[in-house]
Amino acid sequence: MNQPGVSFGQPTAWDGQTMPIPKIRERRNDQKVLILAVIGGLVLITAPLVVFSQIIPLTQSAGTTSPAPAPNKQVAVPRPTQSARPASQAPPPVESQVPVAETAVVLPLPAGPASLDRTGRLMILARSLDNTIMRNYQTKPAAGPPSGWGPLGGSAAGAPIVAVDGRGSMAAFMIGTDGAVWVNPETAPTASNVSQTWHSLGGNRLVGMPAAAQDVQGRFVLVARDADGALWCNYQNRAGEATWNGWQALPGNTSADPAIYRDSLGRLRIFALGPDGLIQTHTQTQPATNNWGSGQIPGGTMTQRPSVAMDGQGRLHVFSLGPDGSLQENVENGPDAWRGWQNLGGQLVGKPIAVADANNRLAVFALSPTGSVMQTYQTGPGNTRWYDFAGADGNLGGRHGARRWTSPSGSWPRRPASTSPAMIR
Repeated sequence: MNQPGVSFGQPTAWDGQTMPIPKIRERRNDQKVLILAVIGGLVLITAPLVVFSQIIPLTQSAGTTSPAPAPNKQVAVPRPTQSARPASQAPPPVESQVPVAETAVVLPLPAGPASLDRTGRLMILARSLDNTIMRNYQTKPAAGPPSGWGPLGGSAAGAPIVAVDGRGSMAAFMIGTDGAVWVNPETAPTASNVSQTWHSLGGNRLVGMPAAAQDVQGRFVLVARDADGALWCNYQNRAGEATWNGWQALPGNTSADPAIYRDSLGRLRIFALGPDGLIQTHTQTQPATNNWGSGQIPGGTMTQRPSVAMDGQGRLHVFSLGPDGSLQENVENGPDAWRGWQNLGGQLVGKPIAVADANNRLAVFALSPTGSVMQTYQTGPGNTRWYDFAGADGNLGGRHGARRWTSPSGSWPRRPASTSPAMIR
């Protein structure tokens, strides 16, 4: 039976549902009929939406083979609990990453006598004649005039080094006249509380210039040599904190100050000149570990502290001087796989300094026997060919466009882009 005024299409599709009530064929007394009538009336009055929600899907699905949904079926909607977390916010597996302090500032370059702060201003540290540490820095990033030399205190036996630490400030290190390593954690040009107070990190009979770099967690790792040539290592317990683990000995001896660099795999690498002239290496067994593996760069006999830089392909380049004063270069073509030493020429003395410019082209600076600063550059990023050495004293005008050297008490020099190359090696 159809409801008057409404067409439901296929009455047989819903004859067995709650409404309408089918014809009663069995005998019933009046009480039962009355009860059924009351129930039917209540349903018609209070649940018309339920009736229509059952009717409309049935009429739409008529003629199809899909079964009609069961009456009054409800779908449970899951409710988020306090512990629920969207998949996009789920933390990555712990084993897939090296833990890093949440607020740590981690930079790739090691500490040195000169370093950039977080704003791009160059800062230089030097030891004065009375062994105190002096500081000079650009007052504005990139091209600002120098601030002038000012004291940072301390009593240094060797050259100081400085770098941005895990807090984003600048920490300076030196070996003191007492043979221990000292740190000044507040030396940044932007620091409102620049300190002349140095804190001892201990050590015994240490000499020369220490080396320092951040690991992948932002912790400083310090390396220094003692008067007997033994290498010692110390590291922060946590990035930016004042607590240190303590000095541990590394295998082998060195005859010059060590160098340290973080490679493209996140491991810290220590390079030191051995008594036999071979470059010794100490490599973290994995990033951020306190365990080291030892080795050496085969071949060659070097005479000076190695200098290390990374090219745009993530390869480490190691530079030192040969017995004849020539600059020697070796490149790591893979983990602990070295290409072999290449002679880049020159007649040099002292420690070479290697850097990468903004185009990932490597440059090396060193002193000539007369005290002039000499420089050489790769002909292009990743190239094995280099320009011949030339003085960085203004005689490069048509070759590299370099200006003459000026004192930090005046204007800071700027080096325009290279123009025509000269002799290429």
